[in-house]
This record gives sequence, C-alpha cells and structure tokens, in this order.
Amino acid sequence: MPEGESVTPYGELAILYLRQCRYQESLTCLEKKYAADGILLTYEKSREVVNKASEQRLKNPSWALALSVIPGCGYFYAGSPYSAITALILNGVLSYATYTSFKSENYGVGFILGALNLSFYIGNMVGSKQSAERYNANLKRSASDELRKLNPYIN
Repeated sequence: MPEGESVTPYGELAILYLRQCRYQESLTCLEKKYAADGILLTYEKSREVVNKASEQRLKNPSWALALSVIPGCGYFYAGSPYSAITALILNGVLSYATYTSFKSENYGVGFILGALNLSFYIGNMVGSKQSAERYNANLKRSASDELRKLNPYIN
C-alpha cells in the first residue's frame, strides 16, 4: 500500500475535526488511522500539523467589531493593516469635512458628508468583523490543506 493510502475513514474525520478546531478529536482520529495503517512517519508529521494548528490564536470577530469603534483598529487587530490605515484616513477626512461644513453653515453639504461618513464608518465596523472571520478561515484552511498534502489519499 503506498504511503498515506488509507483503508480507514479516520483520515477524513481528522481533517473535518481540524477544520472545526476540534484538535483533540483530530489527533485521536490520526492515531486510529495510523494504528490501523501502520505508517509512523506520516503520523508524526500529521500530528505536528494538528498541534501547530491548535497553538494558533484565532481572532475574535466580536472583538474586532468592538475595536472598530475607533476607525481602523478592528482591521488592525484582524491582521489587515492596509485596510486599517485606509479606514482611519477616510473616516478622518470625511469627519473633518462634515465638521467644517457645519461650522461654515453649509448644512446641506454637511448632511450629505455626514451620511457618507456614517456609511463608511458602519462599513468599517462590518468589514473589521468580516476580516477577522476571513483570517480565521484562512488559518483553518491552510492547516487542513497541509494535512491533506501529507495524506494525499484522503479525499
């Protein structure tokens, strides 16, 4: 039997558990798979992948949303520094433009700029949360892809 080929379903279960952040169950499935198949080297490498994934810290989308009350902070927390800088500058410029419009008694322009600023501000908050969710999904996907490479016979 070629290295990594399996006669048991445990490899598939290991990847499913890994994607759900259920690391102990993933390790248990790997132990059962390689106990049945008898391939020690692939087991050790697969176990390292799961252990490495369990040590990675996921970003809390709610925390990113809360931090985004200050424009850009949620993006920065979620690992998107360029989006953070863009959000901070854009919201800052629009806020200043709104303020100066009202100060100079240009109420129509002030309301339009204020509405535009509010839409970007809300978009910043929603985008920060989505950025944290994307960050987490990418971590999970890369770990499961790495486990799949080590076990090419898992569908």
